[in-house]
Amino acid sequence: MTRSGVSRALLLAGVFASAPLAAADAATQTVVYAFQNNGKDGVYPDATVTMLNGTLYGTTSAGGTGRCQNGCGTVFSVNATTGAETILHSFSDVEQTAVQPGSLAVAAGKLFGTAYSGGRRDAGMLFSFDPKSGAFKQQYYFCNLDNCIDGENANPGLLDEKGVLYGTTAAGGSTDCGNGCGTVFSFDTATRSETILHAFGPNGNDGSSPQSGLVGTKRKLYGTTEFGGAFGYGTVFSIDRIGGRESIVYSFCSQQGCSDGERPTGNLVYLNRMLYGTAINGGAEDVGTVFSLDPATGAETVLHAFEGSTDADGAYPGGLVYLNGLLYGTTQNGGVNCDGGCGTVYSIDPQTGAETVIYSFCNQTDCADGAVPKSGLLNVDGTLYGVTAYGGGGGCTTQYEPSGCGTVFAITP
Repeated sequence: MTRSGVSRALLLAGVFASAPLAAADAATQTVVYAFQNNGKDGVYPDATVTMLNGTLYGTTSAGGTGRCQNGCGTVFSVNATTGAETILHSFSDVEQTAVQPGSLAVAAGKLFGTAYSGGRRDAGMLFSFDPKSGAFKQQYYFCNLDNCIDGENANPGLLDEKGVLYGTTAAGGSTDCGNGCGTVFSFDTATRSETILHAFGPNGNDGSSPQSGLVGTKRKLYGTTEFGGAFGYGTVFSIDRIGGRESIVYSFCSQQGCSDGERPTGNLVYLNRMLYGTAINGGAEDVGTVFSLDPATGAETVLHAFEGSTDADGAYPGGLVYLNGLLYGTTQNGGVNCDGGCGTVYSIDPQTGAETVIYSFCNQTDCADGAVPKSGLLNVDGTLYGVTAYGGGGGCTTQYEPSGCGTVFAITP
């Protein structure tokens, strides 16, 4: 495995040959909805779902009625009890959301989300959907300013604070960084005004290319960048709420062989004055780590280094969520039910680092239970909800991935 990272194609290609089904998992998993390849439904969900008034909402990166190849993506709702699904919006070829619409945030009774591409300059947009009226509105087009100094390619994971949304873009900002090293921005939902809080720069110590959202404390915002930092393999950064000063809290690959992790791309969790997160690469087998970080001192501890398919462990982790004293997350690969693994849900004890795979996907024939969870989990009263990008049936087939258009699932630890 090279230190240049793992492409999505490499992560998924050739790892889905049939394998014997595993023994019973430690948790109960249920498919709430399996997407269908019928020309109207969404397909390939890969962003975290949210819940509003008892209904799950999410997006798909393809499908719908838009005239893109495989569809331009959708916004959908699913009744968590009955499994009834509704397509609320199909992105159009004009909007060009060919690269994922992101996860949704709730603000002022509406759902707000981002699209990585599309908009007037194909640089992404911020949109809203009103569940009461059904109104979809394009709120802001990124790269609206010269040289994209207002950001380009918005990431999933908006943070709402009293009607002001905080987020990141993977590109744009500093003009000294090719197409930009990325930004941290705020968006006022009342005035529809966007403000850049920080533009990542080309100097060796700053971060570059954030891929996830932010977490907040009273004084600071925290996030990660996939690249940049002192060693070029990503950072955890902070931004002061007053004054907007950005600081690098930790630079990854500071330990020999990147045993501390590299390329953090998932969301952070702030818990008891500590930050918890994942890196998609690094560790003993270069398939990712779970780490804790003291933001006051910058001291990082690897809680778990994934082992890939070895011993049914996961590989290439996403973001984390907290539930009843444990952290829970997903891995895109690993597990026991495919050659290379179709992904897992795991728990980790933040105190001891003890990791347990509680579910391995493709546990059912033809991956009816789903395969390859690319995003994080949502905790609703002790039940975890998530999505798998593939599996579930529905008539979708591709050259590399397992059959199926993706699922919304529930899992009870």
